[in-house]
Amino acid sequence: MKKKFSLLALALASCVTALAGSPLTSQAAEIPQLGPSRIWGTMTKSGNDTIIFDNQSGESYQGDIVIHISEDTKILDAQNGFPVSPDSIQDGQTAYAYVGPAMTMSIPPQTNSPMILTEIPADYKVPDYVIVKSMEDKGAAYLLTAADGSEFTVPKDCTIIPYLTRNMVFLTDLTEGRTCLIWSDAASSAYKIVLFAQNADDGDKPADGAETVLPAYGWFEEDGRIYFRNEDGSLVKGFIQVGDQIFFLNTETGAMQTGLITIGDTTFNMFADGTFRIETD
Repeated sequence: MKKKFSLLALALASCVTALAGSPLTSQAAEIPQLGPSRIWGTMTKSGNDTIIFDNQSGESYQGDIVIHISEDTKILDAQNGFPVSPDSIQDGQTAYAYVGPAMTMSIPPQTNSPMILTEIPADYKVPDYVIVKSMEDKGAAYLLTAADGSEFTVPKDCTIIPYLTRNMVFLTDLTEGRTCLIWSDAASSAYKIVLFAQNADDGDKPADGAETVLPAYGWFEEDGRIYFRNEDGSLVKGFIQVGDQIFFLNTETGAMQTGLITIGDTTFNMFADGTFRIETD
């Protein structure tokens, strides 16, 4: 019978190294169409680059999640989109965070976050961190569809500003793959958008010709193989949880692995839909 993993059932991470010397083959699989999950709860600082996030949203893993803060993590004021210093975070402070979609198998699980929103007044509608899928001209307004399927009406006089640059930006810059924060009313009609730089040439990093722009954070395909890249550019290897699914990425190459995986005395049959079956004699 095919089953789904539970984090509490995973004592696997410590055993993954047993696979390092074994040749692994990968069956064909489609790239999972998943993005970061939005969670809310309270934060507790744990070192200079780590936050313990008590997730109370009902999304993703419930309870404590360890969020590692990197140079790519944006911690912003939810009211104006301005940066918030990690040093100013108070233990117990309420925040919204976009996490994953991959988490380690530890307890508590660990992950990265591209966006944390804090400084939230009571009953305030927090903006949405959006990856644009499409932007359609509907005459009086645009219809913006996000990668997660959510939709926003964007009036043609909606305010749009760039994040921390003086570049001129326009609503027509909201093309597929761009990321932004959208402030909207209860009917999902946008009234303010902050557009983030797309890559090194857009001003996020110095365009000195010496840097290589890596494939986007998350799932990507290369030479017919599927991989998952962290925000720091490293490849995820071993078991990862993506939403309520579990995938195995080759411990040497990082390529998605399906089929039979033997760890210790247990053989797992991994499927491309994020489920597995334990093989018994």
